[in-house]
Amino acid sequence: MLRSVNKTIDEVTVSIDNFHFNSAVASIRSLFNSISSYKILNDLDEVIITYSTKQLLILINPMVPHIAEELWEVLNNEKMLCHQPWPSVDKALLQKKNINIPVQINGKMRALINVPVNTDKIDLENIALKNKNVLKFLNAKPKKVIIIPNRVVNIVI
Repeated sequence: MLRSVNKTIDEVTVSIDNFHFNSAVASIRSLFNSISSYKILNDLDEVIITYSTKQLLILINPMVPHIAEELWEVLNNEKMLCHQPWPSVDKALLQKKNINIPVQINGKMRALINVPVNTDKIDLENIALKNKNVLKFLNAKPKKVIIIPNRVVNIVI
């Protein structure tokens, strides 16, 4: 959830700076959906939801200040929302640790592998060739394996 909040803060900040208000609203709506679907199982989850909701209210304040201020008051905050600083982005939370890379055979996607970011080509090839969905389509050794790191593995048979 915190990664989602951080990503939204970054997207909304850039969108508002570039006067792309529709993009900012879309990012905020996405965060709202994430908050709404988050399951509260313990006290820590409740703290996370409260933090996320407060960040959401700060983000909507430039577009709908009256509603945001009323909702801020409902959360029992002593200071007014308009006096809150704009949230800062934690760049460390924006970095992805793993990515999904599609594996194509003759141009058709046959599998999706989850690997660490910047996995080297040899490891990508080995992981792709050992995938059970890929093995179904391989009868022999492939003619060529084309790899674009962090993007795609394409196997030519």
